[in-house]
Amino acid sequence: MTQTYQVPVSVRAARPQVLQNMDLLTLLGFRMPERWQDIPFLFFKHDVSLSLRIGLCLDSSGSDRSYPAYHFLTLAQLIAKKWSGVEIVLLGTKRVADRGQFINQKLDGQGILVKNLVACTNVSDLVVEMQRLSLIVVGNTGPAHLAAAMNLPQVTLF
Repeated sequence: MTQTYQVPVSVRAARPQVLQNMDLLTLLGFRMPERWQDIPFLFFKHDVSLSLRIGLCLDSSGSDRSYPAYHFLTLAQLIAKKWSGVEIVLLGTKRVADRGQFINQKLDGQGILVKNLVACTNVSDLVVEMQRLSLIVVGNTGPAHLAAAMNLPQVTLF
């Protein structure tokens, strides 16, 4: 059964995409945790004084848009070769846990600093981890919208 919901104009106008998405979820009956009702910390400028940490979000908006694990692996290897001491942070849902494990094993075996958080974070944890990143490589997914709201530099794969 398909249901149609009217989204008030005030919800759509002049609000960051992440807040619009949260409003939509509320309209659809999802209860947002109280601490997510007001999320000003998402809009703070990224702290560039942190060490170089680059996130790779292995998820995509659909299986037809998924990038193979070896592409992410190659990218991580090139990044590590270019910037000594960089930490690669792997992000994603349970759906891509096998990719995260594959990449983690390969990078770890090459002595590249890697933190595998695939299937280990909820939205709150994801935001905390993203605040520690210098850059994220991400598909057209929720984390891409979070990165934009956080002013986190990103490379978005379409």
